[in-house]
Amino acid sequence: MIREERTVFLTILTFILYSIIQFWENGIFIFPFPLNELAILFVFLYFIYLNSKQLTIIWFFVGLLCLFKLLSQQFFWSIILPNDQLEVLFNGIMTDIFYLLYAISYVVFVILYTKEIPTNYLTLSRIAVLSCFSIGILLNQSILEIFSFILLYAISWKINLNPIFRSLIVLILVLDIGKFYMSLISY
Repeated sequence: MIREERTVFLTILTFILYSIIQFWENGIFIFPFPLNELAILFVFLYFIYLNSKQLTIIWFFVGLLCLFKLLSQQFFWSIILPNDQLEVLFNGIMTDIFYLLYAISYVVFVILYTKEIPTNYLTLSRIAVLSCFSIGILLNQSILEIFSFILLYAISWKINLNPIFRSLIVLILVLDIGKFYMSLISY
C-alpha cells in the first residue's frame, strides 16, 4: 500500500469511526458529509506535497476539480460569509457556476486520466463515464455521479492507471456515498 492509499484509508476510517460513534450516541449513522469536500481538498494538497517532483497538467485539473467541488457547496460558504452575504450568494448563480466548473474539470480530468487506455476500450469507457456524470449533473442526481466514479475506478483498476489518482477517486466515491446515504435518511 502506497502512502497515498494509506492516507485515503485513514481519512475514510476517520469518517466511518465518526459515524459509528454517532450511531452509539444517537442510534443513527450520521456521516459528517459537510466536511467531505474540505477533506478531499486537504488530502489532494497532501498528495501534491508528497509528489511535488512529478506534477503534470492532470494535477492542475484534479486540483481544480477539488477546489470547485468545495466552492460549489453552500455549507462551505456558510462558514465563511455572514448571513446577509449568504442570502445574496445563494440567490445568485455563483455556486451554480462553481458546480459547472467542477463538472468541466471532471470531464477534462477523465479525458487526461484515460488517455493511457488502449484505443479499443478508450471511446466506450469515456462515453460511459462522462455520460453518467453529465446526466447526473444535468438531472441533479448524485447517484449517477457516484456511478460514474465507480465506472472510472473500475476502468483505472482494470487498466492499472495511476494509483495516486485511483486512491483519490476512492476517497471521493466513498465520501459521496456517505453524503448520498445522509440524503436518503433525511427524508
